[in-house]
Amino acid sequence: TPEFMAPELYEEEYNELVDIYSFGMCVLEMLTADYPYSECHNPAQIYKKVTS
Repeated sequence: TPEFMAPELYEEEYNELVDIYSFGMCVLEMLTADYPYSECHNPAQIYKKVTS
């Protein structure tokens, strides 16, 4: 899902480090009890925020 995707996945050039990023986002969600980028209302907003 876009909330957990590393920026490299959007560019389709990635390696195993994207798994570490996704794991970190899962840990963040567990610690905060909130979805990453919950302020965004659609995947396009998440893409813009992650790639900027």
